[in-house]
Amino acid sequence: MTDRTKYGLMDLEYAEDVEIDVCLNCNGAWLGYGELDKLKDKSEAGDIQETERQKRWKNGKM
Repeated sequence: MTDRTKYGLMDLEYAEDVEIDVCLNCNGAWLGYGELDKLKDKSEAGDIQETERQKRWKNGKM
């Protein structure tokens, strides 16, 4: 994974209220303090909805 401070080329992605920093060089992802737990809680509760593209991918219809 790229050293986060070396390149500084980051994109922001969002999963509802959780901000995910994604490196444009290596596609590594960084989360702030407590955000992994928030994602786990949302996933377990079914709060994060699958997109149509994710559903097609899962069903092998890409």
